[in-house]
Amino acid sequence: MKDRALSTWKRWTKSRKTEDTAGNDVCPRCGRKIYASRTTARDIALAILCSVLLLAIAVPVVWATEQWMERQSQRVLDHMMIWREPIESWNQ
Repeated sequence: MKDRALSTWKRWTKSRKTEDTAGNDVCPRCGRKIYASRTTARDIALAILCSVLLLAIAVPVVWATEQWMERQSQRVLDHMMIWREPIESWNQ
């Protein structure tokens, strides 16, 4: 029972490098093994999902920020204008 639990633990915690090293290529210049992990379909699907989620959040935030900035700039310009009395009323 103890050996079975230990072998299961080793199998679960085994690093991916040991799995990927068997199929990796060798550098043509120096002859060293290249330890690049392979992209799996799960990694691609996760990247696509995260990208869509990021865009779904970022696009409305950018739009709302742009609208807010437009309203604030109008408010600032409205406050900057000084009320002036019409010239005709100066002589009265």
